[in-house]
Amino acid sequence: MHRAVSSQYDALRWSRLLVYDLHENSLHVAGTDDMVSHYVWNDQNQIIAFCRMEGIDSHILFKDPHLLSWERLAYPRLNSDGHQSFIDSNNFITDTYPDKRRMARIFKVNIHSNEVKLLANLNSLKKYQSIPGSHWACDLHPRMNRAGNVMCFDSVFTGKRALCIMEV
Repeated sequence: MHRAVSSQYDALRWSRLLVYDLHENSLHVAGTDDMVSHYVWNDQNQIIAFCRMEGIDSHILFKDPHLLSWERLAYPRLNSDGHQSFIDSNNFITDTYPDKRRMARIFKVNIHSNEVKLLANLNSLKKYQSIPGSHWACDLHPRMNRAGNVMCFDSVFTGKRALCIMEV
């Protein structure tokens, strides 16, 4: 990911998704609208990224490392940024940032059927909300084990920062 930030205003930034192929000695740039956030690769040489394509922010599956063929995933059901982690070649998990009720969620998504399953709905307590100039929030950051049957995530729903483990 390449990110540029305004010298006058830190919150103004542009980002691009880039793939450099060492074998072909070639650079590939995704056709995003200057916004790319989180991304993850699977074992099929595909990338899922939360980015803006054709004016819409969503999870995008780039079907090849040249970033030419893409598909919007589970939209509009999943329409917020998240931290993705593949379960296997066909399924991934992603979280959401807290909504106005301070609820953050973890979803499982099938990239072929676009089926979305809610795995967790957790309170992100107000005392852990970031304030300007300080990042204090606790994002869920779900991660899968290699077997694809156990997920861990960060959380504050108990009132303390904790690493939680859950079977998927």
